[in-house]
Amino acid sequence: MDVILFMISCFFVLMPNIYWYRIKYILSKNGDRTYIFWHSFDEFVKFKRLIYSIEDERLAMKYKRILNTLYLSIVISIITLIISIILSFVSVDGLFYRDAIPPIS
Repeated sequence: MDVILFMISCFFVLMPNIYWYRIKYILSKNGDRTYIFWHSFDEFVKFKRLIYSIEDERLAMKYKRILNTLYLSIVISIITLIISIILSFVSVDGLFYRDAIPPIS
């Protein structure tokens, strides 16, 4: 169970990164300067400006779908993280481990 949960968590953690670097690629293809590891929020703003400055509606909708998928994958990653933390304290028979959380004295 732990291995399966770990694999699912890895998948959902990689998804936002894949879409984020796809956004970086689109920005660099359109002439904006992008960085590999920093200025990510600046690039997010640039991408939103790019979406609203495009006159081609089909391309703008494609970029909006990429942005919405990024939002969704971030939310799913956070939910997966919360579920994996909760399940790490639950045993197979559904009872909480007594040693996992120390008692408050």
